[in-house]
Amino acid sequence: MKSLILIFISLFTFNKVSPAQEIDWRKTKNWKVYYIVDREAMKVSTDSLKFMKGKSIHMDSIVSYLSSASLWPSDKKAVWMGAYTLTYEFNSGQFRKLLASSYGGFIYDSDSKQYYEIDERKKNDWQDFLLSQLSRD
Repeated sequence: MKSLILIFISLFTFNKVSPAQEIDWRKTKNWKVYYIVDREAMKVSTDSLKFMKGKSIHMDSIVSYLSSASLWPSDKKAVWMGAYTLTYEFNSGQFRKLLASSYGGFIYDSDSKQYYEIDERKKNDWQDFLLSQLSRD
């Protein structure tokens, strides 16, 4: 009986204390941005992106913006007015898709289903950065 109570308390505590886990952006690599925007960005699957040509993004640049991004509370809603498509890999090799709002300064990791908000002081630079990555040769 004691062990059953202990298990119950442990499960309750774990579920109560364990929030959505933030991504450690420093443990990512092979960032790419694709000229797949707006509604198409939402439709294309992560697996399909593996076979599409994207433009590489320098790791230090992307991490400088994302490292200060904050995880949104689950009750906060996003309003999409346009999006850019990015992909990255974890050092373990897991390939993931990220959608970046073209207006709102937020991003959405489609695998973890988590939203992050770019630091308010960096939002304009973030938008300029994404546009510059898409427009370069």
